[in-house]
Amino acid sequence: MVIQTIICFTLIWFFLLFLDNKRLDLESELERMLERAETEDIERENIAYEKILAQQLNLARKIVSEHSKELSIRRNQLIINLNYGLIDDSKWKKEIDIFILNVIFPVTGHLYEKDDDKSHFLLREIITKQPPAESGWVRELGD
Repeated sequence: MVIQTIICFTLIWFFLLFLDNKRLDLESELERMLERAETEDIERENIAYEKILAQQLNLARKIVSEHSKELSIRRNQLIINLNYGLIDDSKWKKEIDIFILNVIFPVTGHLYEKDDDKSHFLLREIITKQPPAESGWVRELGD
């Protein structure tokens, strides 16, 4: 009778150990599934975000194109050739920020709600790559 009790308790112990291992396996699998789902959600959000960003940047390019003449005039007025081959474009950079805040953002909204510096950088690139209306667009010191 004692041997049967020992065998019974041993079997119960192994069964409980087996169930505990299964529980740990199921918990690990559940964690992996949750991580995979979170990754897929993030990827879907990024894809949607990139589509919206592309649409907003295209709209910003159209706005810059519509205002290219005014932007070119302002660039001519605000960029100055200094002595020793240096260029002072600080006023032009301020003008770009004013244009972004007052002309582009009201139409497109902020491109990167999370990272406003990135949206400013992208928009500055679009504006500065806009070709000047005429050659020799930087005025000389004293003009």
